[in-house]
Amino acid sequence: MHTKLSGYAWMGGKLYIGTVLGGVLQMKHREEQGKYSERLNIEHQYLTSMASVRIGKREYLISGDVMGNVSILTSESNRLTDPKLIVAFNIGDPISVIKSIPHSAGNILEKMVVIGTSSGGIFLLSRVNDLVRSGEEGGLAGCIEELKSGPSSTLSEWKAIFDNTSIKTKKSFSDPFDIDISMNLNQVKFKDINIYVDCKDVLGTFELKDSIALKLATSSVLSIDALDTARYLPQYKERAGQMLVSMAHVKMFTQLVSTFAVSDTVRFTGFAVLKRMSSYLPLQLDAVLSGFGNFRTKYGKFKVRWPKTTAKTALINALLYYYKCVGSPPGYIDTNNEVYSKLIFQDREGYEKLQEYCKRFLSKFPSLRINDATNEIFHSFPLDKLFPVTANTSVPNWFMLDNDGCDSTQYLDIYRLYLMTQEQFLTVEAFTPKQLNALEVLGLNYSAITDDSVCDDIHKIIVTYETRYSGNLKSMFDLTDGTTPGSGQGYLGQLYEDGPNEFSSRSYFPSADSDRIFGHVISPSISVEYDPKYILRSSTHKSELVFEASAPELRF
Repeated sequence: MHTKLSGYAWMGGKLYIGTVLGGVLQMKHREEQGKYSERLNIEHQYLTSMASVRIGKREYLISGDVMGNVSILTSESNRLTDPKLIVAFNIGDPISVIKSIPHSAGNILEKMVVIGTSSGGIFLLSRVNDLVRSGEEGGLAGCIEELKSGPSSTLSEWKAIFDNTSIKTKKSFSDPFDIDISMNLNQVKFKDINIYVDCKDVLGTFELKDSIALKLATSSVLSIDALDTARYLPQYKERAGQMLVSMAHVKMFTQLVSTFAVSDTVRFTGFAVLKRMSSYLPLQLDAVLSGFGNFRTKYGKFKVRWPKTTAKTALINALLYYYKCVGSPPGYIDTNNEVYSKLIFQDREGYEKLQEYCKRFLSKFPSLRINDATNEIFHSFPLDKLFPVTANTSVPNWFMLDNDGCDSTQYLDIYRLYLMTQEQFLTVEAFTPKQLNALEVLGLNYSAITDDSVCDDIHKIIVTYETRYSGNLKSMFDLTDGTTPGSGQGYLGQLYEDGPNEFSSRSYFPSADSDRIFGHVISPSISVEYDPKYILRSSTHKSELVFEASAPELRF
């Protein structure tokens, strides 16, 4: 026997073997017709499971296959009766397992077997009691009809279990039938060929909100504010909360950098000495902040968009709350801000970010608009820089609608920013008021803060925190020991964005419950760029694999 076994069962004192390709076989004695087994006339396709059950003097053999076909054989409880097919039907779902149920006589429906399917479905197969069969004309027929054609029925060619004359006929290709993707997949079995997904490719990028650390630290700050004022003065509690927020941004920086590739960190080598800074935070806050940054799935990587800008902004926000606490801020820090967000710096990432925001804004407008009063037509400016319009082109006032959020002059200023080359952006000495106003319309904020200024001041945060606040904060919270490194891997839940209202969020990738909670509650991303394309590779040239895949083993 050169085929895989699906199971075995006893019925009528005889052994029946289930094989994947051969179906149900009845094992015979050596002296019977000179052969060891005989194939029964049951058209199974890839038999998966079988079981037998005895009810009274009769025994039943139930078998199922990957096409969802179920057949029931019966025999008297002796060696003299040949098996008989009494019913065959289809439940529309591949059969995974069939298990018998110990019989208890006397019930109207006598339970026979439980059938489990590959999609998680569970079916109970029961037999109508012999005493009830005689009452079929009195109402049982109506129940049977509901099983076959009711609104919730999934059965195909259902036959009542006591219909001894019915035999399932083999379908031809001209017969109507329902197509199910899971059934089709289980019909075909290819030879094992080593083809894998190349995980080196980047599946997508996401832009993180700069206010995440502040949002997550708020609950800890409120806990400090609720402490007894007899022990802690209000001014001290306020400053302790500000230092805690500052330290949360330090942790955000170290976590992000721990996930970045070398190709990303070379952009800001000046920050290399800062990636192992200490951070003393409540354990829960530290754990949540350890979920940000680049991450890998089995299909590829997702990366933080504009990594240097995101990490540097976290350090600037750390300095913002440090100077809110100690006072006397330098000129580049405005302590009236709640948080620095959507910054662009005069570097390569700043130019890339500016271009992206300009394209988002300009692509909102249709390719042309018509003035209903004058029938004048205006074509919006092309985004293809190979065919740019001149920067002096005017825009008619009627082109802009009230809900566009800007006037025609601002639209033109934004397009002029879009036309800037990278060299022009990097070498401009100062942005004009019109350019700064255009950045404001885009939601961006230009910052002239240098890397050296940030590096020179950031160590003050650690010294002040350790000498003045960490001791009291240890009595308020369970703090980390200050040496917790970045985890090196972010959470999948970062791919969640804000939904249309405060009760909703949206994501572009399936995730587990923990990531779903993380993403829905925080909604960390401003935008996600997801390109679901996978690179497939094999260890053998594709032309050689054709001969292996051209003749798969099919069975209908």
